[in-house]
Amino acid sequence: KLVALSFLGDTALVILALMLAYLVRFETSMQNFGVMDAVIDFRSYFGHVLLGSLLFVFLLANFRMHDPRNFLAIRRTIRGIVKASLIWLTAFLTLALVLKIEPAISRIYCVLACGLAMTALLSWRWLFYCVVRREPFAAALRQKALFVGWNEECERAVRRFKDGRSHQISVIGAVRPGDDGFETEPPAEVPQLGGYNGFRQTLRSSGADIVMVVDGCVPRDEMLALAETCGREFVDFKLIPNCFQILVSNLQLESLHGMPVLGIGKMPLHHAFNNALKRFVDIVGAVFGLVLFAPVMAVFGVLVWLESPGASVIYRQRRIGLNGRPFEILKIR
Repeated sequence: KLVALSFLGDTALVILALMLAYLVRFETSMQNFGVMDAVIDFRSYFGHVLLGSLLFVFLLANFRMHDPRNFLAIRRTIRGIVKASLIWLTAFLTLALVLKIEPAISRIYCVLACGLAMTALLSWRWLFYCVVRREPFAAALRQKALFVGWNEECERAVRRFKDGRSHQISVIGAVRPGDDGFETEPPAEVPQLGGYNGFRQTLRSSGADIVMVVDGCVPRDEMLALAETCGREFVDFKLIPNCFQILVSNLQLESLHGMPVLGIGKMPLHHAFNNALKRFVDIVGAVFGLVLFAPVMAVFGVLVWLESPGASVIYRQRRIGLNGRPFEILKIR
């Protein structure tokens, strides 16, 4: 519901800001500035408002402004809104110039729309943040961190997580890495969730959003398997280094509440454009594949029917999809 509320609020404010920019630019004394077309009314500018609104909302989605993990990160939200606004101003003017949209878009209108939309979004998101940082919203929005291994740096991290009025991360437990155990025992308020052998089941049952692994607590091959498991479960993987080292991989050094971690949390599919492109390729590819292999599937269907007359040729199978949501697929028996 909070995701829908943030999306609808952003969309409504963007549309209102672009409409208000039109009124200020063309219905006040500002209409005397610059070069004006002979006839400009709201009907002729409605297409510009619609196109600009769609582009603005897309940019906000691309910067993950509707991701629940960002609702408590007000600084990240402010940076995303400012970036989206400035990119929109450049992209909208460029798009209008390339497509030669009629009537020509006023540059003063674009600047006004950018400023009004940015101001409205920043004000709205600050009010939104003031609401969601209170319980029980904040408890539901906090990212759940699961530690593999434990050392003194982890204990300092837990204290940092609790700093501030709306801490963004809550620690749900620690997993014992192998036979050697923890470097230091976790504090009493951090539950110990068993050993490393049943990690996948622990990950699913705990509902963790972030897995933070102490560097050196598991062998290299198990570390790679751990990162792969997190990727398949759509869980962010963070490595807490014992010392800084140069890695020939896509790990990036990040600062998490003042603690240096190495993470691969930001995947290409976290961006709205890549997500939409993948979805488009999935649908088009699936339709093309079904049409291309329909004769082959028909032959196998007939063979199954001849082998087991009266039995169903196609059956349903339950699978687990994105965010752990189950769905059903159709398969030839």
